[in-house]
Parts: sequence; structure tokens; C-alpha cells
Amino acid sequence: MPQLESLWVVAGVIRHGNQIFAAKRKAGGESGLKWEFPGGKVEPGESAPQALKREIAEELGISVEVRQSLGVFATPLGKYLIRLECYWCISADRQVTLTSHNESGWFNPNELQFLDWALPDVPVLEVVLRTYADDQASGIN
Repeated sequence: MPQLESLWVVAGVIRHGNQIFAAKRKAGGESGLKWEFPGGKVEPGESAPQALKREIAEELGISVEVRQSLGVFATPLGKYLIRLECYWCISADRQVTLTSHNESGWFNPNELQFLDWALPDVPVLEVVLRTYADDQASGIN
């Protein structure tokens, strides 16, 4: 079996109040027309949070405050091993300008499970849903 090429990407789980942002990718590639938490590749010399802020500004036209890490999730996809480093983010902006996606929305956590997610984002979604379930059980939200 050929060696997979490692690809380091970042994504933000952007919260505004009790809603979470998700975007549907444009057609093409392994994750075309699938939903994801927005982000992108980490460029040489960038930290993951720096890359995330840059990618969100480029893809959505909004600024985010990068908060705590949700973890790093490794997923084989095509010829790549996607290393997706995810962070909770908050944004004061709800109005986005899509450049890399064809659809987006702000969702209540329980609505997220009904979207058709890109494979690398599935383990992130599981953490997000578990976090919200734990918060509900402890009365945080």
C-alpha cells in the first residue's frame, strides 16, 4: 500500500451565542458538496491559530477569536492523511461572504448531526455534540 502524504489543516468550530457555523464545500474533490467546519492549510511559518484566523478571513470575510483546542484528528482521505487540528472559535460577525463554499448556516447543535459531513470533520462533530450534551447535563447552556 502506498504511503499517504500528510496534510496539516486547521478548522474552527465557530460559535455565536448557542449556534455553530458550518459551510458546504463547492463541488469537486473527495469532500465536494459535503459540510465542514471552515479552515484550511497551515502555511510554512504559521502557527495553527494564525492559519485559522487567516483562512476564516479569506473564506468567510469575518474575524474570529481562537479559543481552546478540540484536538487533532487524523483521517485517511484519497492519497492524503488529513491531520485536522480544530479549535473552538467565537465571532461577533454573523454575516459571512462565501468564497470557498456554496452554502452555509448557523445551526443549533442538535441540527448539525443531520448535515452530510466531510469525512475529516466527522470526529470533530462527535466531540462538538458530546460537549453540548455534557453542557446540557450540567446546566451550562
